[in-house]
Amino acid sequence: MSNRRKSEISLQVNLCAGDAEYAGKTVPPLVRQLRDRVGEVLVVLDECRPQASPVFRPQERFDPAVFQSRLERVRKTVKEWQAAGLVDRVESLTERDEKIRRINRKYTGHGTEWTHDHWGHAFTAYFAGWELAQGRYVLHADADIFVHDGTAGSWLEEAVKTLATDKKLLAISPRIAPPIRGEEKSRMVRVGEKDAAWLPSWPLEVGPEGWISNWLSTRFHLLDRAKLEELLPLTGAGGRLGANWARGVNAIFFPLYGARAWTAQESPDLLPGFLHRIFRKIAHHSIPPFPLPPEVLIHEANQQRGMKVLYLNREDLWFVHPETKPKEFLEVLEPLLARVPRGECPDGQRGLAGIQFGMWKP
Repeated sequence: MSNRRKSEISLQVNLCAGDAEYAGKTVPPLVRQLRDRVGEVLVVLDECRPQASPVFRPQERFDPAVFQSRLERVRKTVKEWQAAGLVDRVESLTERDEKIRRINRKYTGHGTEWTHDHWGHAFTAYFAGWELAQGRYVLHADADIFVHDGTAGSWLEEAVKTLATDKKLLAISPRIAPPIRGEEKSRMVRVGEKDAAWLPSWPLEVGPEGWISNWLSTRFHLLDRAKLEELLPLTGAGGRLGANWARGVNAIFFPLYGARAWTAQESPDLLPGFLHRIFRKIAHHSIPPFPLPPEVLIHEANQQRGMKVLYLNREDLWFVHPETKPKEFLEVLEPLLARVPRGECPDGQRGLAGIQFGMWKP
């Protein structure tokens, strides 16, 4: 327990209503393995429904009653964790919370109430995890990752030393996929393949300790908050002027986003089909995306400032993550929880970050 009090690392986990079906099984073992290596365990509970955008309509994805039911389950789970001493602090993000405006303003320069990016994915929750942690170093984890850590957390001590000595290193991450065997073992992932979770346009250079990139995987990483502060606000490749323009355009059209299904291929209401196609094209190609995902903002800031991320080349340290969460994900939850900690995986999973559900079935 003394190691916890001395550590400069905060273990931070993001939770939302969508995690209700599995968080009670996935988060506790991860926390227990790392708890004595960190100074605190912080949960950021995102209680907000995503706002609408030109390409995302929450009315089609989130039934209010189902959303509320799942959120109540997550709240209950987190309270149980706190009561049992598994979690030290819980910070909730609720709609119209001034904390959201304050955090968004600091991290992006725009004090909006929008809590999700233009795809409907978590946005402010990631900034809140970095902002509200007490340690200089934040070990962030999504609730749906499965980690093999053959070091029992000892990799963190070396990672902190590396971050402290390399001024251009923003964050360190384990491999984002099980190691590849054979002739291609020098590759971290099978770049370009489905579920590799790595685009060919993202650099990935081999270094002495692993792979260097300016792309940050927001799923699981150890980040230096002091260096992140120097990058703020995160404005994207277009700079402050481009970000201001994107925000302004989206603010003007925002009342229309929830009015109809701009994402639908065919007109969902009485609007003539040709008009729907015109408006859909405008919505998808002419309205600048806002807000951009946190990983995109970090990526573009890293490019501008020469910062980088290190992905460790260790075969005893890796994780996997579901790209989507259909019912097949829940069906293989137990095999994942049992096998990944032991370093086991199907051969077809190697080099792929996205979980191959069919391969994990018992």
